[in-house]
Amino acid sequence: MPYIGNDIVDLRQPANVNSSRDSRFLKKVLTAAETEFVRNADNPAAALWSFWAAKEAAYKVIRKINNGASFLPRRWEVLLCPASRHHFDGEVALSGESKIFVRLFLEEEFLHCLAADEAGALDKIICSHAFLADEESVSEADASSFLRDFAARKIAEYLRVNTSVVRIERNIIEGAPGAPRLLVGDAVSFGDISLSHDGRLVAYAFLP
Repeated sequence: MPYIGNDIVDLRQPANVNSSRDSRFLKKVLTAAETEFVRNADNPAAALWSFWAAKEAAYKVIRKINNGASFLPRRWEVLLCPASRHHFDGEVALSGESKIFVRLFLEEEFLHCLAADEAGALDKIICSHAFLADEESVSEADASSFLRDFAARKIAEYLRVNTSVVRIERNIIEGAPGAPRLLVGDAVSFGDISLSHDGRLVAYAFLP
């Protein structure tokens, strides 16, 4: 089964808007060509976070393949091309000939990136996002709980099962939290899932 990842970025978060002006941050997470692209972009923040979201979503896939893998964004190159009026398709080139396939949805207030280790899997991913009512009053733990409940409810609707039989738990690998897993019914893993939240937004991706 293909592995998937996803990442959502709230483009209205003040920190996210200002990061595109931080030369040290750009140098830390982007290649030289990507940095130059951001500096010349009409919307530098959207350009920066498009690259970041692609790398973050790809990393979530990589960690499922190799739990010991390191996050090396500066060494990874993102290639994106318009695929429709609504999204970009591309890939994150890793070391050697290895790559992860990505699909980026860019909206006015946020962007959402999907990733998979097989290009065809991107067409099969079920995904959705939601806004938190008041991000300033929601703790990290509360946002994570809201996201798990939101994803479980949406996936239950898709599978046409009762929400009570759908659970999302963290895999524990060598004593440390790993990627989330989806359990349906009698604690049987089902498909692959990825969760993400940033600022006012939460998102999930599900591959049946």
